Amino acid sequence: MVNRLNKIFVDTVRNTGENNKDRYLLICPYATNHLEVAMEALEIPDGNIIVSIHMYPPYTFCQDEGAITTWNMEDEECAGYAEEVRRYFADMERLFVKKEFRLYGGIMEVIMGSWIEKSMNGHFRRLRIC
Repeated sequence: MVNRLNKIFVDTVRNTGENNKDRYLLICPYATNHLEVAMEALEIPDGNIIVSIHMYPPYTFCQDEGAITTWNMEDEECAGYAEEVRRYFADMERLFVKKEFRLYGGIMEVIMGSWIEKSMNGHFRRLRIC
């Protein structure tokens, strides 16, 4: 269903003419999911497409109140989660960025539409784990 909706969206915008035939368009896998199975199922139309992904792991750092509140790579639990997050980013690169350059010779971007952490300063800690 998501692939069908994405195709209708892209075709509709492209068919309006003018600059829309080359406009960058944002599509997403089911539920903007970061899991490999959802990303693998995404069918990407030809043209300038950006894939939007939302990612919330590790849950204990991003959403679980009272769990991990400070990211410390010396901590075994945090180090394990960092590997999980790196794997998700590697999946995105493999499934979208590298694949699209090879198949279509076009431009493919991936946007992290949402990657949250409970505190306002969490974005600095997220940058350190990537």
